[in-house]
Amino acid sequence: MTTDTLDIRLLGTPGWAVDGSFAPIADPRAAVLVAMIVLDGPLPRTRAAEIFWPRSEGKARTNLRVLLHRVQHAMGGRLFAPGDRLTLLPHVTVDLAGSDADLVDRCLDLGPSNVGLLGGVDMADLPEASRWLSDARRQLEQRVVRCHVAWLETHRGSEHLARAAAVAESLVSIDPLGEIGYREQMRIHVERGDRAGALAAFERCRRELKEHLGTAPDPQTTALHRSILRVRDDHGAPADSPAPRPLLQRERELGDMDKALSTRRVVIVEGPSGAGKSALLREFARRQPAFYWAIEPADGAAPLAALVRLATRVGQMSAPSTHKAAMGRALEFVKGLQRLDPDEVSASHLQGLALGTARTAGVLQQAGYRTVILDDVHLLDDTSIDVLVHVMQASRELMPWCDFVLAYRPMRGRRKVRALCEKLALDGRLHLIHPGALRRDAVLALMGHEPDAVPAVQAAADRLVAMSGGTPGVLVEMISLQTHAAREPEPASLPPQIRSILLERLRSCSSTAEGLAQLASVAGASFSVGLAAKIAGLSSWKVAEKWNELLLAGVFDARGFAFPMIEAAVRDSVPDAVRQFMHGEVARGLEHEGAPPDRLAFHWQQAGDTTRAAQFGRAAAAACLRRGDLDGAIGALEKIVFAPGGSCADGEPLALLQLAALYLQGHRLDRITEVLEAAARSPAGPLERGARTALGGRTLLAMREHGAASAALASALPLLEGDLRLQRAVTCWAARAARLAGADLPDGLGPDVFAGVASELAWDPDALPVHTPADGRACLADLQAAATA
Repeated sequence: MTTDTLDIRLLGTPGWAVDGSFAPIADPRAAVLVAMIVLDGPLPRTRAAEIFWPRSEGKARTNLRVLLHRVQHAMGGRLFAPGDRLTLLPHVTVDLAGSDADLVDRCLDLGPSNVGLLGGVDMADLPEASRWLSDARRQLEQRVVRCHVAWLETHRGSEHLARAAAVAESLVSIDPLGEIGYREQMRIHVERGDRAGALAAFERCRRELKEHLGTAPDPQTTALHRSILRVRDDHGAPADSPAPRPLLQRERELGDMDKALSTRRVVIVEGPSGAGKSALLREFARRQPAFYWAIEPADGAAPLAALVRLATRVGQMSAPSTHKAAMGRALEFVKGLQRLDPDEVSASHLQGLALGTARTAGVLQQAGYRTVILDDVHLLDDTSIDVLVHVMQASRELMPWCDFVLAYRPMRGRRKVRALCEKLALDGRLHLIHPGALRRDAVLALMGHEPDAVPAVQAAADRLVAMSGGTPGVLVEMISLQTHAAREPEPASLPPQIRSILLERLRSCSSTAEGLAQLASVAGASFSVGLAAKIAGLSSWKVAEKWNELLLAGVFDARGFAFPMIEAAVRDSVPDAVRQFMHGEVARGLEHEGAPPDRLAFHWQQAGDTTRAAQFGRAAAAACLRRGDLDGAIGALEKIVFAPGGSCADGEPLALLQLAALYLQGHRLDRITEVLEAAARSPAGPLERGARTALGGRTLLAMREHGAASAALASALPLLEGDLRLQRAVTCWAARAARLAGADLPDGLGPDVFAGVASELAWDPDALPVHTPADGRACLADLQAAATA
């Protein structure tokens, strides 16, 4: 038994790690027992037995001893100290016993949807354990929130900004109705120079509180929001936006914008979150005499709020003259309309607003601007969009000097924005631009390399492009965080900043489309329109409509998810319980469609139904064996038998014994002992014990221990009296072992027996095995040759 440090993890999926190798705790009672000891202190053995076996009628202490033995055997070392009270030995470390900073790090590693005590563990059949687990989870969630807040309060320096952003996003995800996380996000965005991001964080807070609690942010959050709003006025900047990012691979788009404006067309830049729209517009504004104005999330919260803010800003630019007085009157007119119900704003009001907007823009003309750039117009309220439509339709008369560039996210764009685009297109005045995905050369430049970098660096750049879909916002974050993953991204490996950028695309869609994307992330390669329609209760036409919505939002492409990272982000956004339920629904749908058994086995396993998973895993192995694919058959059963961490789970003796038979044909003796030991720990009757003994004897035979093999195979025969097929097969193997040990073949082992065994060689996924068909034929051939010698 080893005394190396044993690291037990109770946050997320319970398990243990030795030398960095993780394995889950198979028995949920063991996981809860360890959690009780860690959180509540030493636990009397009698009390533990009563909690976990309340109806065992005197066998509770025996059951507890068996459980402790299995756990310690699986972990490869002693876990509990001797004595009447259960406590952990000093070499055992537990993640929950670490410092607050360690707990925050663990939460960031797991990802927000996996932060919780004993993820996936359910004690519904044990009332007292279930109550304890529910209370412990609630207390741990409160501790996790306190740890995040404490970390943020003690890491205020600029050198911690990147990590602080991740911690703040984690806090918001864990406690979406608490305002501290949002305030920290706002503060971090301001320190980064990202005023728009700070305002977006406030808007997200406001929306969550309104939707779920029907309340507004508290005075502290509101005061911080107001102070951020004043930043523009104090500094007099035309637009506040994130710190400049490198603009790469955008010369084509910039040239197209120049060419379109030279023909007096309206340029509309369309793209999902992270596509680089704002960076493109800021760069164009820098190169041109253009006025850049970014619509902010708060502008959509009240009618005409954007026009009030814009008029206030432009008024500060005008010199003391008649313009100043005109600007004041225009501002008062807009504020007066703000007090009206949006439905009371008439067409004449809109025409007046459009005319006032044109006159306001005259200040910009005097300042030397010839182009007005409006970013994120999807954030405008409906009344402000109506004004924008009037201005666009009459711009040649009202503002003949001015060209327009607008940008919006497709699925966040209101119906009126799309209608404006259609009207401009019909008039021949629209030029639509979709910022392209970044390619290898641009990524190499972001990484600080030349285009002719060494092949390994070029390959790393290609991986980044493939994983991110060339999304500029994601690539910049990945490279700044040095996230150069060499494999497909796992959900927990996505930094919160990147996850937030990607999920913003999903949030822009309807709840039905969001559910469709989550179902697709769970179904994986099994996803289809027909399957989604069946599970969601929608028509195929409706599913296709929502697919198109996700396509416009940049979540899907024509074949499925647009790129691997967004699939990982969406999958991570699905809570564990919902994900497990979805896997079960997918499995039922696929079973009805007659899907291949390997897919059914996977989804039933993820749904937590180990019995059905084993059934279809055995069927998948049988299909592979019929094709002559031994490795495929072994792999199908290993997925069922072995947990993700590599440990062999008991409870499915038929799958375990079939895997042992396959290992023998493939001469893979390194893991067969582990498999047979797991079968020995599983519930079994005489036939299962006889088959296990026979396979153990065959293992000895493969190791050339002929005498021991002969004895083991002979001892299996009495256990197999209830199954003549197995008994005949083992008789042949016992005879072969005896012959190899130097004994004569037994009497009665003649052609009739050989013919009977030969007729029963087919592999049955629901039958106990002692050999594969190939091994059975080899055994018969050997015996027949010996009989005729």
